[in-house]
Amino acid sequence: MTAFERSMIQLKVYYHSGLVPSPLHYPILGTRLLQLLVENRMAEFHNELELLPEQSRQDPNVAFAVKLEQYLMEGTYNKVLEARANVPNPFFRFFLAQLLQTVRENIADCAEVAYQCLTLQDAQQLLIFDSAAELSTYIQEEKPEWVVRDGRVWFKAPEKSLGASDIPSLRLVGETLAYATELDRIV
Repeated sequence: MTAFERSMIQLKVYYHSGLVPSPLHYPILGTRLLQLLVENRMAEFHNELELLPEQSRQDPNVAFAVKLEQYLMEGTYNKVLEARANVPNPFFRFFLAQLLQTVRENIADCAEVAYQCLTLQDAQQLLIFDSAAELSTYIQEEKPEWVVRDGRVWFKAPEKSLGASDIPSLRLVGETLAYATELDRIV
């Protein structure tokens, strides 16, 4: 991945130099966008996308990556998996295999917050594993804080987040009004 990223940085010089575009220009741009999706670097994905002219976004290679990003943002992970069957370029297959892992991580993060526990069968289905052994390996390697007991996967208790009652709103409003009054006196 590091070598690919380094190569992309070197190629950018040529893509923005006014030279005649290479026939591989759009496939490489689409591959770069997929790499950013796989690494869950959404801010950089959107930065790269903003730098592209509108005509570049219409290319099937770039549009494919944009569509995958849309599916990820919507949480329609089944469409991400279905998209693997309609790859516009063979370069994308490597990154799409890794995108499944990114999807699993997103689902696992949501499941930890949404559920206290799941049956092993439900967890296997939710995390898109073909076998219980794959799920077990995933838990051991990626989520050691999860506990498997009595045919269930128990998630760690979510950390308590601040609620509306924890924010000292009356004090903040008072301070803001005091600042406004002081500013009014100065002006």
